[in-house]
Amino acid sequence: DVTAAEYLLKILKDNLKITISWGETLLCMAKALVRCSVAKKTKNITVIQGLGFVSEPSIDSHSCEIVNLIAGVLDAKKYLLSAPGIAATHEAREVFLSDPNVSEVLQIARCADVAFLGIGTLTPDTMIIKKNDSISWSEMKALKDRGAVGDIALRYYDKDGRLVPSVVDKRVVGLALDELRNIKTVVGVAGGLEKVEAIRGALTGKLIDVLVTDCFTARELLLLQSGETVCHD
Repeated sequence: DVTAAEYLLKILKDNLKITISWGETLLCMAKALVRCSVAKKTKNITVIQGLGFVSEPSIDSHSCEIVNLIAGVLDAKKYLLSAPGIAATHEAREVFLSDPNVSEVLQIARCADVAFLGIGTLTPDTMIIKKNDSISWSEMKALKDRGAVGDIALRYYDKDGRLVPSVVDKRVVGLALDELRNIKTVVGVAGGLEKVEAIRGALTGKLIDVLVTDCFTARELLLLQSGETVCHD
């Protein structure tokens, strides 16, 4: 996403610490950043992976790659999280979190100045189902039945942006919603009418401070805010 890449360059400054989650849109942002001409010279930039990898580490094409691409363009120091985004069990998650390297990266991620986060939906073709066999559609459907409308960094929330507790949440190796919310500037990067409900929940719950999206999604969100209804062909 060129707009997200341009926004990152706009806010870039010395000593900036950037936490990254995962997702197709963030990957597109990172690739767009590679194509951008980075004229602004900054020093001591840090890029941190705030969520574990979302598939086998040998083929992961999101969280790790996004951090690598952004750090490469910005000549930044990077911190990669050597753990899965969703552990097989709660007990396995605790083992990962007890690893000094994992706990160090997450602590650095919590102290970031800005976070760039994707926003996910709950559908059978969502990327987490395609990329990870640690969460099933039945588990995702159970989250949906409990009121979940979307996720940020695999933390599922309802229409008011409140966490929907589940066994899945207890297996996530990454920052929690409250930890993400405490980062000074949280940028949500997402678009598409299928994500309107998830984006709206994130905005309502103040999970994000800045939204980078497309004009059609923005229009739909504004119309929903005003109480109007839009019909689509």
